[in-house]
Amino acid sequence: MSSHHVIRENQEASVLVDEINESNQDVMNNAFEWSPIIVATENTFSWLNNFGYKVDALVCRPEFRAHYDQEINSQNPIEIIECDQEDEFISKGVTYIVEQKSGQAIIFSDKDYNRIFNDLNVPNELNITLIRNNYKYNLITNRSLDKWLPRELCLRIIPLGPGQSFVVNFPNGKSKDLVLGTLKEIEVQIEGIHKISSENPFIFGEPI
Repeated sequence: MSSHHVIRENQEASVLVDEINESNQDVMNNAFEWSPIIVATENTFSWLNNFGYKVDALVCRPEFRAHYDQEINSQNPIEIIECDQEDEFISKGVTYIVEQKSGQAIIFSDKDYNRIFNDLNVPNELNITLIRNNYKYNLITNRSLDKWLPRELCLRIIPLGPGQSFVVNFPNGKSKDLVLGTLKEIEVQIEGIHKISSENPFIFGEPI
């Protein structure tokens, strides 16, 4: 089994793997190398176990635990977090990460970003990055983001409610007002610092 690095509390992100996407494996392997905590769901446990990753916690239904008992025992010590439905996998995993006093989490999942960021009631002290279909998404809780972006990058701005207002300030001094109800893609024309602000938290996405 691969070992975890000894690090200071909150220094590196814990990892929750709900789904395996081959296109994101390099990102996932890099996250594993520094992660203090790896949480699997029953969707990903066998894959992680077969590739020799040490899993700290497993979120699964009771029938999965009974069927894969020997495989699970090979990972001891391991925390088993039982739930009744697959819909609870991510919420149970995030709750475990919060209980371990981790300040950051990376979630690998193809589930909808609104469900991850809007429906989980994630505490403010936990910063979450969602890796989904070759994009990484972050919840911008302070309502403003300043970020250097290269030319031709396709960024994504996702509102958390209907009719949400945004202001995008570009490096050339120009700005653009937006009112969004759904995802908006913007291709970066000029490299440099872009500022995106809104009256409410929002989701920012960029290619990996």
